[in-house]
Amino acid sequence: MAIARRAADEPPRETRPAAAPTPVAPPGRTRHVPRFAWLLLGLAAAAGAALWLASRGGSVGDEPRLRTAPVVRGTLDVTVGATGTVEPEEVVDVGAQVAGMIRELGRDPADDAKRIDYGSAVEQGTVLARIDDTLYRAQID
Repeated sequence: MAIARRAADEPPRETRPAAAPTPVAPPGRTRHVPRFAWLLLGLAAAAGAALWLASRGGSVGDEPRLRTAPVVRGTLDVTVGATGTVEPEEVVDVGAQVAGMIRELGRDPADDAKRIDYGSAVEQGTVLARIDDTLYRAQID
């Protein structure tokens, strides 16, 4: 690839003239926005404020419109439809201090004909299960 070079005796090429300087305002005068532009801006702001107040439904001091109805006693039927998982507020893990085979489950405090089951409501002192104690009796004897 050949690169073109200027010969030493060749005169330099002409360069572009420098950009013309930006005009400067004469001393004592600055560029400003004409007064009628400020007047138009003020009128537009006033018109915007008037439209905003009108869209709110009246003047600033108006009372809100309320709808009232007499109180009626009756039943309220409400159905909530939702999906998800029901979680308990508090979970308590119950463990035994001894290990062994369960001989029988305790009675449900709400219904004496039923046995304690998972999720049964219990009170303090309720027997949950009776453990076969033959191994422990043999150690004592």
